[in-house]
Amino acid sequence: MPSKLIVGLGNPGLMYQNTWHNAGFWVVDHIALKKNCSFQKGSGDFLVSSFHSPTKVYLIKPTTFMNLSGIAVSQALNFYKIQLEDLLVVFDDHDLWLGTIRIRASGSDGGHKGMKSIIEQLKTNQFSRLRIGIRIDVENRRKHLAHQVLSEPPLTLREEINQIIERASFVVDYFIENGISKTMNQFNIRKKKPVDDTLGEENSSATPKVE
Repeated sequence: MPSKLIVGLGNPGLMYQNTWHNAGFWVVDHIALKKNCSFQKGSGDFLVSSFHSPTKVYLIKPTTFMNLSGIAVSQALNFYKIQLEDLLVVFDDHDLWLGTIRIRASGSDGGHKGMKSIIEQLKTNQFSRLRIGIRIDVENRRKHLAHQVLSEPPLTLREEINQIIERASFVVDYFIENGISKTMNQFNIRKKKPVDDTLGEENSSATPKVE
């Protein structure tokens, strides 16, 4: 079984570690904790941790800032000789309500600058991604985007966020063992939910879910 590369997106440094934009970091940190492995300086602009499950799995966190994430991802793919079909990128998505998780085999950057950088560096959008919804406002989702992604979640949401991170980690584990097609078939189950036409998005319940 070929090795896997799981990339969590975020910004380096203490001032950013608890901000919404670091949701990708949160997930790979949680996986590393569960697997009892730690991060160290990698052979490029990233931190790396690894384990066997049963194949070799590399977790990386770019040490570039978000806008240059593609540099680190390209370096890691080349250094560890990982194929695109064995890459999974985990990142925050302000277009999805908090508690929503979506996994896809390909797609656009959706306005996410980290994903934009990766697509530009790899010259393709044909790689798997796990989107972690962080939207909690009911106003125009783009109006205060920069402020929210670089702010810290309120303490009242800590328990819910921990549940979401655990759920996302479970999906990553499934991807590692089964690949993208089976993971999408297993978790991308749409459920009927009320629609708020003024927002143009499906409302989210408080229970973390995968779509």
